[in-house]
Amino acid sequence: MDNTPETMETKSRNIYEKFQDWILAKKNRLSHQKVDRSWREEDEYYTFNIGGFSGGTKDRPEFSARYYYEISQLIDVISEYDISAERSLEIGSGYGRVSPWIGRHSSDHYGVEPNSKVRKKSQKLYPGITWTGDRLPDLEFEQESFDLVVTWTVLQHIPPSLIQESIEEIERVTTEDAVVLICEETVGDAGSHTWPRSVESYKEAFADFTLIDHKTRTVEPTYPEHAGEIMIFKR
Repeated sequence: MDNTPETMETKSRNIYEKFQDWILAKKNRLSHQKVDRSWREEDEYYTFNIGGFSGGTKDRPEFSARYYYEISQLIDVISEYDISAERSLEIGSGYGRVSPWIGRHSSDHYGVEPNSKVRKKSQKLYPGITWTGDRLPDLEFEQESFDLVVTWTVLQHIPPSLIQESIEEIERVTTEDAVVLICEETVGDAGSHTWPRSVESYKEAFADFTLIDHKTRTVEPTYPEHAGEIMIFKR
C-alpha cells in the first residue's frame, strides 16, 4: 500500500471533493424541494397541511417570489386607498402569511383560522394578533365589530351552498363605514375545493357594499394561469 505523503494528500483531496459534491447536491435538492400543497376536508371545511396552500408554488424560490409580489401589491393597495382600521379581521388567516402586514394598519387585528394546528403555530409566531378558531358562516363576534375585513384566497374555497350566507356574515360584523378587501379566484372551472366567482358575482353578493375598484392579483411570472382579482368594497 502506497502511504507516501503525496498519495495520502491526493486521497484526502479526493475525499474532500466528494464531500463537497455531496453537500452541493443536498443543497440543490433542498432548494428544489416541493412545497406541500396537499389539501384535505376536515370538519366540513377545506384546509391545508403546514407548508402549502391551494395553487401553491413548485418550490421555495417560487414561494419567495410569490410572497414578494403579493405583499408588495397588498401594501400598494392599502396605501393607494388609505386603508386603516381601529379593529380589523382576517378570515382564513392560515399561518399568518399576510396577517402581520394587515395588522400594521390596524390598532387591533384578529385572525380567524379553524385549523387548530396551523392556528397554534400562528399564535407563537405573531403573539400581537388575536387568533380564534371561528369559520364562516358562523363568526363569534358581535354585530359591527370591525371596520376592515380581509379574505385572501378564502371565499373561493367556500362551496356554493354557503357562499351567500358567509358574505352576509361578513356584512353583519362590519361597521357602517367599513372596508372589505378580498383577493379571490375569478375565472376557471370549479374544482374539488375551489369555486371561482366573477367580480360581478361578488359585486352582487356584497349587496350592502359598493365595489370601489378591482385589480388583477400579481404573483410570480412563472405562474401559468390568471391568479385572481383583488377587490375593494366600501359601505
